[in-house]
Amino acid sequence: MIFVPIILLMVICKYVASMPCLSNESKKDFDDSRIALKDMENHLGNTVKKLENGFKKITASIEDQLGVVKDALSNVGEKVKKVDSDFQVLGKDFKKTKWHKYNGHCYYYGLDSQTWFTAERKCRDIGGYIAKIGDEKENKQIFANKPSSSNHYWIGLTDLNEGEYRWTFDQTKATYLPWHSSYGKKNNGYNCGGIFNSGKWFDHPCNTKLTLSVNKTSYITVFGTPVTLECIVKWDGGFDSIHVYWTKANIDNQLIYMNAGYPGTEGMTKDDPSLTITFPTFGDNGKYSCSAKDYSSNLTSQPINLKVIGGTPFVTTDNTTKIVEYGQNVTLECNITSIPEQSNVYWKKKTDDIATEITSETHNVIGVTLTEPSLTILKATKFDSGEYACYATNLIGTGKSNFTFVMVVGGKIHSYSISWKSYR
Repeated sequence: MIFVPIILLMVICKYVASMPCLSNESKKDFDDSRIALKDMENHLGNTVKKLENGFKKITASIEDQLGVVKDALSNVGEKVKKVDSDFQVLGKDFKKTKWHKYNGHCYYYGLDSQTWFTAERKCRDIGGYIAKIGDEKENKQIFANKPSSSNHYWIGLTDLNEGEYRWTFDQTKATYLPWHSSYGKKNNGYNCGGIFNSGKWFDHPCNTKLTLSVNKTSYITVFGTPVTLECIVKWDGGFDSIHVYWTKANIDNQLIYMNAGYPGTEGMTKDDPSLTITFPTFGDNGKYSCSAKDYSSNLTSQPINLKVIGGTPFVTTDNTTKIVEYGQNVTLECNITSIPEQSNVYWKKKTDDIATEITSETHNVIGVTLTEPSLTILKATKFDSGEYACYATNLIGTGKSNFTFVMVVGGKIHSYSISWKSYR
């Protein structure tokens, strides 16, 4: 038992001997280090706060910028949609305005009639030039794609030096010249070229201009009443000939061509281009177009709608039964609505299935005229009893009213005395 405390003491001594001892200098170093670490902690803390605040500001700024970018993106998206829409519109407009693309060039087909000089200037105004056609293939392309099958078009060909045709675009001499028969060798004054609706070329006075206009696009007329659909044709320069004609599209969209002398019409000439229908009927309803053409132009107006109105007269009377005292006058009213106006009025009396016509000439009556169609029977008798109807006729047909029953009552009872003698 004595050896135990000794061993413990030795262990404790060994342990204590292994612990380092802190000197005053070491303690100071430790404190300095602690202070330095504390300062670093504070500095780092402040730095973190600054970074956090800076991050918040940057985040807010980024969010603001992100919002701006998103708005810009949205606007760009809308603009892209608009560009797509505009592109579609441009595509439609490209076709609508008669543009055609071929071999790296865009060709425009004018819609209105112009002199050659005006057409050439308009081409330059839009950054182009009046067409130069170099070969048969290009000519066929231009001809095949023109929007109107009847119009003729100016091209950039002139012979200001008579007989020497050059292109105004570059003043090169034309070598491909598919002239229409008798053209290309006209006299002085025929200095500008064009392309017929057949694809062949013509030369013509440069100041030639044909214009066509209409003042109204809708007319309503009464059946049988003449109507004139106005058309104004004007021209400048020297025309060899001007041909005016009209077309009509009926309810079945069938196209009818009309020239001067067409049955039932007047006009349709160079001096009187308007169309007059002398006796319109319901068959004349439809859409009409005025056209005028010469060698260089073929113009057609916008559609003109014609509506012919009317019908058989609508006839009414006021009563279905009239009871009148014997010897009194009785008036049977007649009301007529007629488009066109009635041309004849009469009454009919029916008794025992026998019909009798009554006119203004009939004895013992008043009225029965165009202005006063009502019937007045003077001093009615038993013979005037019966059924009466009013009739009216116009250009379309005859209309009649319902029957009015007239009953004449009363009257004098006549007594006669007869003398009788007896003879023996």
